[in-house]
Amino acid sequence: HLAASLARAWRKTLLIDADLRNPAAHRQFDLPAEPGFCEGLRGEVEFEETIRATTVSRLWLLPAGKCDSHALQALAQDEVGGVFERLKEQYDFIVIDTSPVLPVADALLVGQHADAVLFSVLRDVSRIPAVHAAQQRLLALGIRTLGAVVIGEKADVYGAPVPYPTQ
Repeated sequence: HLAASLARAWRKTLLIDADLRNPAAHRQFDLPAEPGFCEGLRGEVEFEETIRATTVSRLWLLPAGKCDSHALQALAQDEVGGVFERLKEQYDFIVIDTSPVLPVADALLVGQHADAVLFSVLRDVSRIPAVHAAQQRLLALGIRTLGAVVIGEKADVYGAPVPYPTQ
């Protein structure tokens, strides 16, 4: 939603699905999952060749691709920073969707190349101690955190009319 909002505000925006183990962004736009980020990490294609236009004007997607151990190892290499720098020259904003911070190191590796992180906290699922632990891991690597957004709010609850007293 953030990437689409930026694009609707006339900003050339790239959404990167870096949740390599559980990619989903390609399904949101009904686009193929590969080739994508993983194929670029393995050197099979140039990253720019995997970027696809979405149905939202000024929004492009770099899907995750097909993950394997080689792609995960490449994620830790210094060359990844150069890729992000190259992409930053072509877009006004780059939004990167990653895996959760605590279970695997992927988000920490990607986060080192981001300007800042915005936590996505799942209503009734995410717990404060886990969110705090994730934020501490980012802080230990010098990764700036902007804040958090809570997702999963029930639409029928928010803004529901307040019943008037009967008396």
